[in-house]
Amino acid sequence: MSKLSMSLLVLGLAQEWGKQVEQADPIAPLTFSVCGLWPATAVESFVTEKIGVPKALMRQGAIFADAMCHIATLPHCVINGRLLIDEDILREGGATDFAQYRADPLKEPPRMMPRAFPSLRVAEEEEAGAQRSKAKL
Repeated sequence: MSKLSMSLLVLGLAQEWGKQVEQADPIAPLTFSVCGLWPATAVESFVTEKIGVPKALMRQGAIFADAMCHIATLPHCVINGRLLIDEDILREGGATDFAQYRADPLKEPPRMMPRAFPSLRVAEEEEAGAQRSKAKL
């Protein structure tokens, strides 16, 4: 439930703040973005260590940090409103070797997130965006 709630919050904020920027200056580029980032696998942490989660099920937190650093290099319009997964956004950036992130160097942890999120977009919002774009022309 918390991932779904946060995902809806990301989509709502991206949509609302994007409108505010557009209304202030319709030709100004978006200068900030809102996106969600989730781990593809369990991530090693103080809590996972204390409760005894096997290392073979996790990756090191460095993958999440690297994904955030990559996101920071992307244009705002590319990531605004996107729900991202650490491994997938790194793959989009050209990464292919994820062995370096394994908590257990000999085991690739199982993926716990889907390859694609179900769409949470509302058709009426998409139509309203298209109408705003036509009005600018």
